[in-house]
Amino acid sequence: MNQSIPNAGQPPGHLTVEPDSSGIVPIFIHSSFRTSSTWLWGAFRRLPETWAYCEIFHEALASMTVDEARKVNYQHWASGHPPSAPYFFEFTPMFRPEGGIATFHPSMSYERFFPEDGPSGNLSAEECAHINALIENARSLGCRPILTDTRTLGRMQAIKAAYPSVTILLVRNIFHQWSSYSSQAMMGNPYFISMTDRIVRASGHDVFSRSLNDWYKDRRTESDNEAMFKTFLIHHLYLYAHAFDSADLILDVNAIARDSALRNDQEREIYSKTKLNINLSSVETNFTMTNLKIGNKLDFFDEIEQWMKRIGASGASSSGVRFAARMKDEALEELDRWSFYAQGISKYYVTLLKKEEACRQDCQTRMQEHEQESAKMLVQIQAQTEACTQMQKQIRAQEQTYTEVQAQMQTQAQRSAETQTRLQTILQSSSWRITQPLRATKQLLLGRRKT
Repeated sequence: MNQSIPNAGQPPGHLTVEPDSSGIVPIFIHSSFRTSSTWLWGAFRRLPETWAYCEIFHEALASMTVDEARKVNYQHWASGHPPSAPYFFEFTPMFRPEGGIATFHPSMSYERFFPEDGPSGNLSAEECAHINALIENARSLGCRPILTDTRTLGRMQAIKAAYPSVTILLVRNIFHQWSSYSSQAMMGNPYFISMTDRIVRASGHDVFSRSLNDWYKDRRTESDNEAMFKTFLIHHLYLYAHAFDSADLILDVNAIARDSALRNDQEREIYSKTKLNINLSSVETNFTMTNLKIGNKLDFFDEIEQWMKRIGASGASSSGVRFAARMKDEALEELDRWSFYAQGISKYYVTLLKKEEACRQDCQTRMQEHEQESAKMLVQIQAQTEACTQMQKQIRAQEQTYTEVQAQMQTQAQRSAETQTRLQTILQSSSWRITQPLRATKQLLLGRRKT
């Protein structure tokens, strides 16, 4: 599929970037969507010595311009993210005038989510070239490169193998994560559910992902769909099992949000590995909402357990499988707790939804009746309009006839006046008066002949 990059110690052609002259290595932060990844990126970004990239494989990098990058921030959608400068500011020195970054190809976002040989495979030469360019850009500015993304879990081992680095894996309770996906979808933003579906569909070269895609091929990218949720949950468990051994540090956002002592320990561990003073005290986590519909809960739980056996046999280490099992248990506990507390509320809202549906159906029926009446009225109006048009034509014809008659009458009156004028002229002439006796004699003679 893609040209592979050999691991360290392999023949020439290896494109990885070594530590800088001070021995400082780049930091990679891997996570999934809606796991507080933007919050953690922001914590590193605020440090004066770092150059922190957000979403190094984001599909928008294929065509984004500086003007577009300027507009993309926490305010342009209902992200729940803390205030910050525009997300893609750090990429701007690399944007071409026509848009996009020369080293980035759209296939890097999802089609190459897994290396060609699966989670344990190697990065392609193109991916390495892109990462190298980002690292060199940060170093040219005298900064420590921080590279984050929500599209790297499938290639986390490959990145770790290719780059001397500090690798952080950020996780969140998977059911809480789904609730965030759900709430976004219910607000009209199905992006995160759709991307889960897209990743699984695009990963046919990975045996496990292909099996998962085939088994739940009837899933719908909707927040209430059980098959979609199973696909999401199982795929994340598989990813975490394989990512575990590549992580130098795992941050569980739920755990550090509720345990300040653990949070302080994590801050110290980050410093020991990176020499960066990170303040994690602004961490927050919450459960938003979901309309997930689970049929039989026991069947559901058992199905997940059977998939865990497949994950255990997929090549992940035993410690990685145990970590995935812990993530599974915590997610299912939260699902079970949500089901218990939400049951009564769900019934109440189902009743409301049924009433709303009945009201909607009634409104729809009335609307249809109104539309039918409106259609009839429209026909009548059209008929009346046509009749009016015909009447207007008749009136115009009669007006034309009247105009013509008036013109004829005026002509006749003019001729009559001219005749009267000529007659008066004749009667008043001297010849008419001289011949008066002759006309009278003629009339007398004519009268005698008749008798």
